[in-house]
Amino acid sequence: MLIRNGLVYVALQHIDFTQSLLPKVANGEVVVINPATDSITTVITLNGKNPVSELLYSPTLNRILVSSAGNFTVIDGGGIEMINPDTNTVDAQSAVSAATMGGLTTPLCSCRGPKGLRS
Repeated sequence: MLIRNGLVYVALQHIDFTQSLLPKVANGEVVVINPATDSITTVITLNGKNPVSELLYSPTLNRILVSSAGNFTVIDGGGIEMINPDTNTVDAQSAVSAATMGGLTTPLCSCRGPKGLRS
């Protein structure tokens, strides 16, 4: 969950918990909620499957970042996507796939300076 511009952003997974490998049944989504009216303002469909990270806001990029794992057993639909909080749309050119990164993506971390952590 993330609060930005007076709106609440919540990531949704669409996976089948009745199956042992937890397959996805639809791409992930980010729901944008206006807490003043207690209503959903928009639903952003992600290109990735199974969002697993906290939503992070980058003031440098003016983007909300979300990491998706895809299906847990293969490198198929995960990666990192960026959402423009001014338009509440996914930036098509900013997506980096799990295959491009060489493996399944995991939760993101926010770092300052030239050093970071990875697990």
